[in-house]
Amino acid sequence: MKFRIVTALVVAAGLASAINAHAAGSVGSPFNVNATLTSGCILGTTTPSNIDFGVYQAFGAEVVKTTTVTFQCTRGLAMNTAIFDTGTNASNAAASASPSGGGVLAGLAYTLTSTSSRGAGTASTAGVAGTPDIFSYVFTGTIPAGQAGCTGLGTVSEACGTTSQTRTLTVSY
Repeated sequence: MKFRIVTALVVAAGLASAINAHAAGSVGSPFNVNATLTSGCILGTTTPSNIDFGVYQAFGAEVVKTTTVTFQCTRGLAMNTAIFDTGTNASNAAASASPSGGGVLAGLAYTLTSTSSRGAGTASTAGVAGTPDIFSYVFTGTIPAGQAGCTGLGTVSEACGTTSQTRTLTVSY
């Protein structure tokens, strides 16, 4: 009887290992990985500071101030336009919307110009995120020399205008 039990156990163990040998195989099925990108830009790490001309002495020298702003954009995205608004005060409005503009502050004419540059980002690789293209705009504000200005005091009947304007640069892509 012992022989039969041992034989039965050996046969059962052999069948179990034969079944496990078939279970060690593998099977696969391909599938797609898809993504759709909507290109865009966000304000970068450099935001514009105010252009503060400071105190202008009547009939004084030219005053030039600059500020920089950056945008982070989808790699390879073409920037189509960059224009200034026309100012916030209609009587002191800048020239028509364009990459350069101007206005009047306290009876002093000023101009705004911008220059731009592009830094190319890097491509993503497996496990490493790429970096965006960086668009930098340098705004230059200039009050030309020799202006009298306007204080709005005394018998001056003209409106001297505001001493501050909020300006906006709109970048379209």
